[in-house]
Amino acid sequence: MKSLRFKITMYFLGLIVFINLIFTIGMNNFVDDYYYGKKIESMNEIIGDINKMYDICQSEDEALANIDYLGYNFDGKISIYDRNTKFVVYDSKKFQYTSGKIIEEITYKDNSAYVYETSYPVEGARWLIYIEELQNGKLALLQISVVAMDEAISVIQSFFNYLVIIGLAVAIVIAFVLARNISSPIKQLHKVASCIGTMKFDIKYSGTREDEIGQLGNQLNQISDTLLHTITDLQIELEKGKNIDKMRRRFVAQVSHELQTPISIISSYMEALTDGIVEENEIEGYYQIIEDESSKMSKIVKDLLQLSQLESGTLKFVVEPLDIIPFMESILIKYQQLAFQKNIILKYDFHGLNSVMINADKLRLEQGITNILTNAFKHSNDYVIVDLTRFGNKLMLNIENSGDIIDIIDLQHIFESFYKGRTDKKIEGTGLGLSIASKIFEKHDIKYSVYNKKDGVVFELIIDASTTCSRS
Repeated sequence: MKSLRFKITMYFLGLIVFINLIFTIGMNNFVDDYYYGKKIESMNEIIGDINKMYDICQSEDEALANIDYLGYNFDGKISIYDRNTKFVVYDSKKFQYTSGKIIEEITYKDNSAYVYETSYPVEGARWLIYIEELQNGKLALLQISVVAMDEAISVIQSFFNYLVIIGLAVAIVIAFVLARNISSPIKQLHKVASCIGTMKFDIKYSGTREDEIGQLGNQLNQISDTLLHTITDLQIELEKGKNIDKMRRRFVAQVSHELQTPISIISSYMEALTDGIVEENEIEGYYQIIEDESSKMSKIVKDLLQLSQLESGTLKFVVEPLDIIPFMESILIKYQQLAFQKNIILKYDFHGLNSVMINADKLRLEQGITNILTNAFKHSNDYVIVDLTRFGNKLMLNIENSGDIIDIIDLQHIFESFYKGRTDKKIEGTGLGLSIASKIFEKHDIKYSVYNKKDGVVFELIIDASTTCSRS
């Protein structure tokens, strides 16, 4: 299987060779015609200058004197003939030839010139001749040695061939460096991802790039550090428990199960990029998939860390008086847009309650309730209803969603970490949201439960509005 470095090198060199081939074909096949055409164009401009000399000069002698200057700038011979007398009025150079023949006609931009073969100064000498009638009726004849033109073209073509050789040599070096700069960090990323997959966190991405590859490498480093710290913290917390071995086996199994899929996806996509089997237009999509799976792993790790802190009692709660009515209203406002997007009816009824004070950590309690609401929206197919009722010093908060009921066996385990239940629906999630919510409710002395209705599921919270929740 050809490596990515080899493919990039070949693509780049192929492009350079193709461009050089186009230039070489142009130089060898078309530069002659172009050069001859430019000479014809130049001679046509000289004719225009001669006409101007006759226009601005007071006499023909003065005009011919100025034409001498034109002949100095023109690398050829200028002759002017009087059509009436058949005499040569002007010759800029003295070389003459007695006879010859026209062997070729060249046309450029509606102007024609002729290649004239003579015996002067040697047998087979050729001249490019351009003839045009002047405004005063005389004929102007301009001649350039074809040998001089061919020598100039030959020098240009020879110089270009040297440039092609030098260009190819430089292209090979650039292609090799470019391929190495692209493939080397991808191989390094693949190695880092593979080490994360085997729970080895000592290998890090060490590149300094600031593009997508560098961003992905930095994110993999962050994931590696987060996993290492999380696992270390969880191991420390597990040592505090009574069932250390059981909890460790459970954690490893759960983490391995939840992280195996994104790690496998990252490894397979990195391997594809490293082996160079990905089309150029697909590379960006591959990076996006790897980044998405990395974000999923990051969320799982953060949820695991928070769950561990909740279970071990190390997560601090700041308990303050809280008016639950505006608190719930602010939460439900955030779900209005989600309800609209999913075409779900969101209803809530506080039964006339305007202000009910409880003691709670606002941030943590909001997280617990939003976890329940998010779960309700995931499983709802029609509506979500939030009902808050007061009975003396107790508040009953019900969050109901339509949809499939929960299996009786699943009801017993729904608040356990990583438990997702048995369902045919493919619903995204880590299986930690309800577990985290239950631990938050326990810290607030909130009684929680879940039960089925005929066409849906209800989560019920019983909140004490007269006592202070426990501190941790």
